[in-house]
Amino acid sequence: MIEKAGKALLVAAALIAGAAPVFAESSVVCAIAAPTPSTGNIFYAVAQEAGFFKDEGLSVEFRYTAGGPIATQMVGNGNADVSEVSFEPVAAGYLNGVRGKYVFSGWSKLVYAIGVPEESPVKALADLQGKRLGAITIASASIPIAKSIFKSSGIQVDSSNFVPIGLGASALAALQSGQVAAYAANSYSFAVLARFGMKFRYFEHPRLSRVGNGGFFVSTSLMQNRPKDVSGFMRAIAKSYVFTAANREAAVRMLWKAYPAVRGAGSDEEAMKAAMAELDVALPYFDLNPASGKFGLFDSKAVDEYLQTLREEGVLSGSVTANEILTDQFLSTINEFDRGAVQRIARGWSKS
Repeated sequence: MIEKAGKALLVAAALIAGAAPVFAESSVVCAIAAPTPSTGNIFYAVAQEAGFFKDEGLSVEFRYTAGGPIATQMVGNGNADVSEVSFEPVAAGYLNGVRGKYVFSGWSKLVYAIGVPEESPVKALADLQGKRLGAITIASASIPIAKSIFKSSGIQVDSSNFVPIGLGASALAALQSGQVAAYAANSYSFAVLARFGMKFRYFEHPRLSRVGNGGFFVSTSLMQNRPKDVSGFMRAIAKSYVFTAANREAAVRMLWKAYPAVRGAGSDEEAMKAAMAELDVALPYFDLNPASGKFGLFDSKAVDEYLQTLREEGVLSGSVTANEILTDQFLSTINEFDRGAVQRIARGWSKS
């Protein structure tokens, strides 16, 4: 269990961190682009357990879905207010009338790559030509990006090169047995395998590797009718980034408290070691300490290049631009908090 060093510190730090005391809570529904909780929930857990949502006057309900397309639809049709999703379902949905905007960049680099086990004889991308490549499913968004990675190096592959190997233990077995030579996946998938001790070497996209290809997609209704809640929700998430960077162990224990099933089996020491291995892979994809001093910034030019690549690879049937799905109108207010105060809160948490 984790607890604050003292209630006085919590109240004072909350005031410094940019939130006045509030009593009436506003409800926000967040659609999760996954069917069950995972380590990917760590920032939500921190925002809940540290009281960052409460500081903003928010009561947040999380609704789990089958994946990004469903979560996107929920935001678009008003059954959810916000979801952290990649660009693919939102851009495709935009072409079919789904409206809303990304207000905060979720990742600081492209989450898709081609990974080979560290001990693999594969040393160059060309060594994978003609080999079987694993993916979570044959509909995985990682596959068109993997094709684009190969294409950028003058290597032709098609969908027949990819086979579904799932996530976690099933992917581990396929890689260790040689059923597949590589794994075309996202950062979370590689992070899960880190829990099993598997390490990878990566082939990243030569042009798009620095594109953060997703973020927090918010409904038009919330933006128009409750802009304060948009800023408040995202400010709580930004604070959770700062907290996690300052005290990863405390963040993990918050995650376990909020979602006990995520902990896994084994002793406390074993569970923490596995969680840290997973975070070592996952967290570098988030800009937890932005050089600009601002959380949530998008690079519109880079996003446009990414969206064009999706069209070239057949993911999108038409043209979508960054300006049609992004807005920076909330970033100033989102970033109105004292980062140092949040760091002090994080360092004041202890295990008991």
